[in-house]
Amino acid sequence: MPRRSNGARLQLKAARRSKTGRITHQATWIIRDSARDVSTGCAADEIAAAEEKLRDYITSKHTPKRRVRHIDDIAIADVLSIYLDGPLDKLCGRFNVDSESEDTIPDIRKFKKRIGRLNEWWGAKMLGEVNGEACRAYAKNRGKKGGNVA
Repeated sequence: MPRRSNGARLQLKAARRSKTGRITHQATWIIRDSARDVSTGCAADEIAAAEEKLRDYITSKHTPKRRVRHIDDIAIADVLSIYLDGPLDKLCGRFNVDSESEDTIPDIRKFKKRIGRLNEWWGAKMLGEVNGEACRAYAKNRGKKGGNVA
């Protein structure tokens, strides 16, 4: 029986040395995921940056399943995630920015915040739970007409 995977995790890859003992490559953080190693590009003293890369890696592994399912089996968080991907790519293309610097553009920040506010209320619900009563409860909870919470 094969071993159970430990999941994605950070591991410090030791510095590499030449035959004379001189350091040829500094110690770096890598992401270990089953038999796969992914470089973070972070030095040994950059643990916070390495942890952020690990978080991004784990997040990127989750992609909502796109197939025909019953409405009660579809999480609204998945729908919002799928909706976020398309327009976000278009906005990044329009402003000619990559995903790392997208938060410097106000239009992109606003779009992501809007989806975030929707996700705070609706994210844990299933698509089948969307009805008039739930929408009125959301509108009442939301506060202002513009969507910003007071």
